Amino acid sequence: MAFYCWWCYGRNDKGTGPCVHCGRDISPPDSATETKRLIWGTHHPDPDVAIICTRRLGTHGDTAAVPLLRALIKDPPDPYVGAEALTSLLALSSVDAERKLLQELADHGPVLQKHLAQRALA
Repeated sequence: MAFYCWWCYGRNDKGTGPCVHCGRDISPPDSATETKRLIWGTHHPDPDVAIICTRRLGTHGDTAAVPLLRALIKDPPDPYVGAEALTSLLALSSVDAERKLLQELADHGPVLQKHLAQRALA
């Protein structure tokens, strides 16, 4: 089993203690809420983890994730994370609130986001 550092995403063999890459404690801080943990996961080096965390942000219901989701849509680490970010954003916000972004994506976005934006606007 692999563990990832909260601070540098470095892969570690142990779930506790100092990171072998950056030296900081690999555990999340005590103040890390569920939303903060999910946000951390959106940048995970394992794309499956990033996709799952991005999807979960949409069902978690915390609108504090909206700015991050917008940023992930504009500069996704992976096309599938970008598509999940758009789906999650629409679950937390609304088509009316995101109309400008949706129109931009529908006209010039990456294929997955373009399709989702066109469906949302229809």
